[in-house]
Amino acid sequence: MRPGRHIATTWMRLCLAAWLVARIAAHVPTYSGAKGNSSCYTPPHHHDTSQVIYVRGSGGLEIHCSAESCPFDYANGEILDVDAVFRDEVDQSTYALYIGCIGCMPDDPINIAPVPLGGYEPGELEPFTQTSYRSVFNKTERKYDSTLLDPSTCADGHFGIRLVQFPNASKDIVWGAVIGLGETFTLEELLSFPIFVLNNHGQTWNELSWTYYVILALTPILTFCDRWVMLRLGWGEWTPPSIWDRGMGDPRVEPRAWLLQLSAWGFLAAAFEETVHLIYAQASSHWNYAFWVGLFGVILIANGGPLALVYTIWSHSIYHRNDRWVTSSPYWWPLELASALSFFTLFGAGFYIGPACMAIDAFVRMGEMRAWREAGGAAPRMPRRRRVQPYAPLQHSDGGGSEGKRDAQRPGLYNLF
Repeated sequence: MRPGRHIATTWMRLCLAAWLVARIAAHVPTYSGAKGNSSCYTPPHHHDTSQVIYVRGSGGLEIHCSAESCPFDYANGEILDVDAVFRDEVDQSTYALYIGCIGCMPDDPINIAPVPLGGYEPGELEPFTQTSYRSVFNKTERKYDSTLLDPSTCADGHFGIRLVQFPNASKDIVWGAVIGLGETFTLEELLSFPIFVLNNHGQTWNELSWTYYVILALTPILTFCDRWVMLRLGWGEWTPPSIWDRGMGDPRVEPRAWLLQLSAWGFLAAAFEETVHLIYAQASSHWNYAFWVGLFGVILIANGGPLALVYTIWSHSIYHRNDRWVTSSPYWWPLELASALSFFTLFGAGFYIGPACMAIDAFVRMGEMRAWREAGGAAPRMPRRRRVQPYAPLQHSDGGGSEGKRDAQRPGLYNLF
């Protein structure tokens, strides 16, 4: 098989894998922001849609239900899916939980009895945002009979899940009010997934917001060190493209090389960040398949797949123009752009940086079409990528001149500046 045709086939397979994973992503719950009061939320979707409302301290969620307008089919006994999840095993004497005919505003009256509390379920791992939570209900108890919301008996005019934190609590309770099981997304929510993930890694849940910025700063350094080690071990042939490889004809002056390098760093940083929080969350959760869903489905496929595509474009597009490989043609830019745009909706792949730089590269590639046509199908001359040779120890002879041979024995990585 011709190299270009092989790479094109690989490209299409990666795009298909990304589409399949995006279909799996539709099962991630919906996260919403505050509607009005900072501690009392109204879910943005129909109550059948799985939604978790994150709260600190007293507050919760409420849905308006009156004789004039009520989304619940209380006349036919609709059963609602509800839950209350907590980050920590909080002392249950420090709060009261209410579910039913109640509002969640601080001044709303409380006319129902609190939910009897008897401990927590084992911690569970949420693989899509890498958090750990525990419910106060077992699975059979996560139901509510909507006949109790009949306006003739529910004077409050709301259905609510409300927590009241007592003064004896040592700090604000981090918890979530959950309603619905149906799993659907709007396009805006798919595009907002990196924000959801980083919010949960930060003050919303894990309270480790600093990790991503540290990882993002360290990623270029780590990739440089990784490349240096691979060259020292004699694995230069397997090193991915890099702006530090002078064997490519100084890619530092090639705009597309910089764009693809930034894209690769974006996907790598997102993968590292999610791996750190996956391990952190698993430490307080019981072991099950969720860890492997997070590791392979969310981290390796959603970030590793696009990363492989970035390196494929880099290796077999920019540095094989003179070979007329199939993928070296700028006419592939629509597929590259479509792939980049699809990654914006793939589990937060690359946290915007990866897909954005890849999309910009597609537009730069489109700009090469005129030069490609004027050259009769070949782009202006660009040095081919040479295999990076592994480091070879210096062989000092009895005679002089060994210092003059030193630079010639070093691979391109050493000639950085």
